[in-house]
Amino acid sequence: MARKPPRLAIDVAPAAGRDLHSIWEYNAKTYGPDHSDRYLDYLARSTSRLATDYVSGRWLPGREQDLLQYTTISRRRGYGYVVIYRVRNGVIEVLRYFHSAQDWQNYPRLD
Repeated sequence: MARKPPRLAIDVAPAAGRDLHSIWEYNAKTYGPDHSDRYLDYLARSTSRLATDYVSGRWLPGREQDLLQYTTISRRRGYGYVVIYRVRNGVIEVLRYFHSAQDWQNYPRLD
């Protein structure tokens, strides 16, 4: 029987925090502040699952040497958000959030 990976702490980098702020602003402007609050709560809950599910992420193509992984958060089929993270020193570092329609794989700076 396979062992579960240990639960790790999650640290949201400043750039990821700015991404979340931008996501909130866009959603508040487009759908209203209540919707935006609920959507950010959803993103936070989904991100918190990385504490035990970080091994299911995929390696970021061409950035494996940086130990960068990603996972997608989506409520339904279609668009969602890509979370870029790495596990370092027993902590999950959430580096960035990108809309899945963005050219996130070729983004030069992730931290």
